[in-house]
Amino acid sequence: MVVATLGLAACGPPPPPYYGGGGGGGGGSGAVRRGAKPAWVDGTPARYPQMQYLTGVGRGSVRGPCERDGRAAIAKIFEARVQAVSKDWMGHFSKVNATGKVRVEAMAVTTLTQVSTDYVVKGVKVPEVWKGGGGYHCLATLERLPAARTLQAAIDKLDVEIAAKVSQGDKAANDTAKFFAYKAAMLLMQRREALNAELRIVHPTGQGRPAPVGWADLVAKFTGVSQKIKIGLKITGRDSKKLQTCIAEQLVKNRIQVTETSNDVDLFITGAMKWQWAGYNNGSWMVKVDLNVRIMNMDNGKTVGAYAEDLKSGRPQKSQALQTTSVKLCHKAAPALVKKIMATLSR
Repeated sequence: MVVATLGLAACGPPPPPYYGGGGGGGGGSGAVRRGAKPAWVDGTPARYPQMQYLTGVGRGSVRGPCERDGRAAIAKIFEARVQAVSKDWMGHFSKVNATGKVRVEAMAVTTLTQVSTDYVVKGVKVPEVWKGGGGYHCLATLERLPAARTLQAAIDKLDVEIAAKVSQGDKAANDTAKFFAYKAAMLLMQRREALNAELRIVHPTGQGRPAPVGWADLVAKFTGVSQKIKIGLKITGRDSKKLQTCIAEQLVKNRIQVTETSNDVDLFITGAMKWQWAGYNNGSWMVKVDLNVRIMNMDNGKTVGAYAEDLKSGRPQKSQALQTTSVKLCHKAAPALVKKIMATLSR
């Protein structure tokens, strides 16, 4: 069971604690106290004013789980806020922008994780522990101002990175480069907004840090350029059409327009498959496929990425082995290949 306190109350320096770790959140864990039940067990930690601390109370039959329960009480405050920000952020992309003309579609970005929560709650202390009432009761605290300073520093660093990516996109020579620069900026912005939500939790006044780049402007830049970029794709070898379709589907999921020609494209992806029998093993015919892929910048003819994927499969019948391998190319090799392509283009 966890109990967390988040309200704001009159501030002022906390008196020295009953025992163990000192005030101000110092000390990892306090000594165990016995006797009369402290007021904080019922959620009123007067010695740790809510204007200066976030607090959580944990309970357990032994001390270790009790302390973890107290820390979890504080972590849950942040987790709920991070999840809400993630949902709100994704909702931004389905709204009509300020002009009322451009409809912003949902962006295929990685869902925000709770890594940001861990970033803050590592500063949580457990200064007071009481044994009574059939078990342990542990008071966890997080001092607001140090946590706020940590978050502000991280946000400032992200703001510099976001501004650099936006500038890179604005100056890029082609739409593909613009697309990946703006996409990188949006991923950084999502991370920033999660940290900013946590800053509003820990800051005594509930204030966050305004973003130097507005999300609406960034979304407009990203959406506008995403409709323009084109990448050519050509795979050769046995069952090449099937694999080419699978790769194209994966690229389209990443908002990339794909064509089978090299005309009027920013980048051209070529791939060659080499199929060969790899022996007969334990009642199965083994087939091996080597796939080599190259990405060419059509503006200057330079190779910007090269990858190799190989796959091996076996079945009792040769026809089954070939069919199974073809399926695996689509379900395993294609996603892995596109992941590498996107990573290269996002640099």
